[in-house]
Amino acid sequence: RRFAAWRRSQAPPCLGPPPLVTHCASMAAASTSRGAAAAAWLTGAACGAAGVALLSRFLARRGLPRGKARIVAGTDFRGTASSYVRSQGEGVVGLLAYDVCEPLSEEEYDCWLFDVHYHDLMANPHLDKIVLHTVSKDKVPSLSSGAKVENKVDFFRLAELHFRDYAAFDSYVNWFRASVIPADRTPAGKSACKFYHLASTQSILRGC
Repeated sequence: RRFAAWRRSQAPPCLGPPPLVTHCASMAAASTSRGAAAAAWLTGAACGAAGVALLSRFLARRGLPRGKARIVAGTDFRGTASSYVRSQGEGVVGLLAYDVCEPLSEEEYDCWLFDVHYHDLMANPHLDKIVLHTVSKDKVPSLSSGAKVENKVDFFRLAELHFRDYAAFDSYVNWFRASVIPADRTPAGKSACKFYHLASTQSILRGC
């Protein structure tokens, strides 16, 4: 309690630019128990009460426990004070990119996808959610430098399959081995897979 009261008394108000707490400095500080306490103080001090409220909303929205996010403060390329929230431990995502197999149209494919396939996938209790990204046929993106990118792989859509962790993904696979989907309901002959990767997930959220 004495330490908590001292820490609150030392925390600066959010009157000026946030203290320069870089990503690397935060990670290094967390390597020891003493450093971890300092990092926790800096997380709340970066924007005072506003920073604490921002972190609380962020963690609640994603169902993450305390300690799974931190505010990272610094400056942007204009020399302007900047801060953002960096999350950790937001689970595992399967990144599945695919095209539609001929002779199916995209409309016919989506009829099967939403009326059949996703009912089957969501029957699996280890899959939390699916997020779809359909690639634009009209808009051409460029990098922050303005340079164009020559894509090595093109595809119709990218699906994100969200799992709690890698163990949940393994359970997802094993569940379907025990409960086999009939062949005529599977993606065979409908989805042409371009790649499928598993990735750990974190988010960057605009700060105060």
